[in-house]
Amino acid sequence: MRDVMKRDEALKQQIDQAFRERALLSFLRSNRLFEHLDDEQLSTICDTAIFETFGEYDSARPFKDMAQQGVDSGFEGEPLVAREGGYPDGLILIRSGLARLSHKHHHGHRTVGYLSPGHTYGFDEIRASAGQSSHAELKNSLRAIGFLSVVVIPTHLVEELLLTKPSAVPVPAAKPGPADPRDHADHTDHTDHTSDAFLEFLVDERFVQGTAAMVIDLDRCTRCDDCVRACAATHDNNPRFIRHGPVHDHFMIATACMHCSDPVCMIDCPTGAIHSDQLEGQVVINEATCIGCSSCANKCPYNAIRMVEVRDERGGFLREASSKPLVQATKCDLCVDQLGGPSCQSACPHDALFRVDLNQFETIESLVS
Repeated sequence: MRDVMKRDEALKQQIDQAFRERALLSFLRSNRLFEHLDDEQLSTICDTAIFETFGEYDSARPFKDMAQQGVDSGFEGEPLVAREGGYPDGLILIRSGLARLSHKHHHGHRTVGYLSPGHTYGFDEIRASAGQSSHAELKNSLRAIGFLSVVVIPTHLVEELLLTKPSAVPVPAAKPGPADPRDHADHTDHTDHTSDAFLEFLVDERFVQGTAAMVIDLDRCTRCDDCVRACAATHDNNPRFIRHGPVHDHFMIATACMHCSDPVCMIDCPTGAIHSDQLEGQVVINEATCIGCSSCANKCPYNAIRMVEVRDERGGFLREASSKPLVQATKCDLCVDQLGGPSCQSACPHDALFRVDLNQFETIESLVS
């Protein structure tokens, strides 16, 4: 029996490794830094690369606790991936999640940029050290914002495969943060102080988790509440968002489910009532299996899930055997049963309300441009 279990475990590990290598191979082929490498060289990288993860899937919970206590989160809860001044022992590729670049400033650190999937870290330092007797130190520290998945390619492979080819291309630049005179020269061409400030706001509030955040342009919004009425009409007179929330410049992030890439609200749901749609990725609640335990509402760091009393078709409250009103969790579901998409967005007469994937820097830049 033990031999069978060991064989099954070994087979599982082989399958997992093969899957990870195929995923990495596809990832490398889509990155212009590796486009000049042939299949054999790419396979060598896949065989040697190290997969690492940082942060926890419930990492938003400490952020919520600090926010409720009125504490500035700063870099708290952001695991250190690489430290400024350290030795670049490998090229770090961001597979998923968001990372913060920071530089020492007086007695603390200052954010100088962000890395999203497809960006790399440490390439400039490895290139500067190639053929030298001493190694260049890392210019910035790298921290994980939320859950971060990376691949580390050993330095000797980078030198052998990437730095000996005349066609090797520069690494994609990090998205700059607040202006800093010590930023690299290649940051200068991309600097947009408007988008930088907005991005910093999104990171500080941890809104970068949202794949379908509700953003309202207050310069266009007339406060007519057509969006709220449309939501209520679609969901049995029970609107599933609040037209209020944090504001930066003329943009408001409304209190509505953002359908996070890291939906911590799903953790510990005793019945699995809250789940993520496998095809589209929306986070939805199955009313038939929700028992009103409030676990999801308590875990949501954005207070986007509310517990409401359930009514019957006549508007009367449903009650438990103890005569207490029956409550269930409710939240925005992006109107998954509506062919036209979110009714709130469709109903806005001034195109002031839209859903935004805040995981994508390009989307953020187009929003503020």
